[in-house]
Amino acid sequence: MDAMLHNLNAARYLMGRRVVGRAFFSDDHTHSLACDDTQFLKVDFERGASAHLFITWAAELAVYDSAKNDREHIDQCFMVTDQGWLFRNEIREGKAVITATRNGLEKDFPVIPFEETFFDRYAKEIKNRDILPADLPDIREAYEDLRILLEN
Repeated sequence: MDAMLHNLNAARYLMGRRVVGRAFFSDDHTHSLACDDTQFLKVDFERGASAHLFITWAAELAVYDSAKNDREHIDQCFMVTDQGWLFRNEIREGKAVITATRNGLEKDFPVIPFEETFFDRYAKEIKNRDILPADLPDIREAYEDLRILLEN
């Protein structure tokens, strides 16, 4: 669940629809991490859309900084809309791209990096002890992602 939360959050944001079902599988293949190292999540959204999400740290991949949990990982995220579009995130020439395909058509959407992420802004506001801006996501979104993964 450690890494899958990020994929789920991205899928919920991109789909913009309520989750109506899910199947979550988690395994520990290496037995070397404090959490399971491989996860698959199928999320069903309203109006027949779904997301198939997968992440693993089980392969012998590079560890950049174990203290910061910074390591190479295999991360796949496929989403299919109710209109038959397949969305996937890719890295092309070192840059993130979201690709949409359907009936032989392909559309690419460059992912423009934020100058400052919500996490950066949140940390800065906490450090400065300022009031959090209204446009920052609050704990309710994170709670909803956890609820989706943990429900029976």
